[in-house]
Amino acid sequence: MLGLFVTRVGQMQRLHIDMVDHVRRPIIAFGRDYPADHIIEPHKHRRGQLISGASGVVVLTTPKGTWVMPPQRGMWIPPATIHNVRTVGAVSMQSLYAGALRSGRYLAVHAKPHDRGVESPS
Repeated sequence: MLGLFVTRVGQMQRLHIDMVDHVRRPIIAFGRDYPADHIIEPHKHRRGQLISGASGVVVLTTPKGTWVMPPQRGMWIPPATIHNVRTVGAVSMQSLYAGALRSGRYLAVHAKPHDRGVESPS
């Protein structure tokens, strides 16, 4: 059933969300590796973005502040939030881009109480 709602794009190093944002799925999954000290210039997405990192540290900056995401943690970036990213060490990052469902509502991600939390820079 999950396959009906999730599109996995995989480890394609030169692929960007804008290249597949037109796909009619509420969730698109990306995985990407970034070198140490990599900078992603300020940008925003139509969809909300849930990021997590398996390795390295991600420093995310928005007009409202700066957040540091160590490995094995996650962060929610609301739709249309201008942000830039800097890596500290080599980073293996995964992203879920969540779009609105037909009802106009967004999907909810529920974590068990003992799971590590997801922080939002909103």
